[in-house]
Amino acid sequence: QAHKNLLDPIKAQEIFFRIPEITVHHEFFYEQLRRRSMTWSRHQLLGDILLQLFHKPGLFGAYASYIDNFNHALEIVRDTRASRPAFSKLLDKLRSKSNQLSLEDLLYLPVDHIPVYLELLKELIKQT
Repeated sequence: QAHKNLLDPIKAQEIFFRIPEITVHHEFFYEQLRRRSMTWSRHQLLGDILLQLFHKPGLFGAYASYIDNFNHALEIVRDTRASRPAFSKLLDKLRSKSNQLSLEDLLYLPVDHIPVYLELLKELIKQT
C-alpha cells in the first residue's frame, strides 16, 4: 500500500523507457569482453566484438528512443519529487547509498556512454 504512493507504474515505465533493452546490449558486450579477456594474447582482437555489438538489432533504436525520452523522464522525476514527498525522500535515501549519484545522474549515464564509445573506437583504431 505504501509503495502505491511512491510512483505510478506508468510513470516508472516512462522514466526507465528503453533501459531494459539497453541493459541487454551492455550485458552482451560485457560478457563478450569477459570471455575474450580470459584468453588474452598480444595479438588479440576486439573489433569483432564491437561489430557484433553495433550490428545487434535494436541497439541504436533503443539509444535514440531513450535520448528522445530523456527530458520527459527528467520532468517526470522532477514533478513526482515535488508532488510525492515519499518518493523524494526515497530518492534522497538511495542517493546517499549510491556514491552520491542522483536518479537524474543515473538516468544520464546511457546518454554519456555514446561519446565514450566513440572515444574507445578512435583509440582502438589508433592503436591497431
